[in-house]
Amino acid sequence: MMSPAQMDGMYAVLCGADAEGDAEALADAAYRLYGEAGAAYAENQELRAALEQLAAAARATVAAAQQGAADPLAHLRHVLEASGWMPVPGTPVTRLLAGGGLRGSRPERMRGAAN
Repeated sequence: MMSPAQMDGMYAVLCGADAEGDAEALADAAYRLYGEAGAAYAENQELRAALEQLAAAARATVAAAQQGAADPLAHLRHVLEASGWMPVPGTPVTRLLAGGGLRGSRPERMRGAAN
């Protein structure tokens, strides 16, 4: 995915190619932007699926607790473990809320949760 700076650069390329009437440069920029749009759409679908899975696990956790289950966190724990998002034992809650304290490197995207 392009960074905001790269997107700004693409805008400059488009403007320059348009001003010069360079159809080849315009087509190349359009192709690159089309690829970016496709990648953004795929990532959006992946993130939506992961969010749906996390929401379902959270609802199941609440329902299990309301019903007196022996381990109501099992549903949520399963999703977090499968995604590699379990916190490092002993990590302060405030650090977790700030986005740190995950095992391994912090995932850039929620890949794995939707599988």
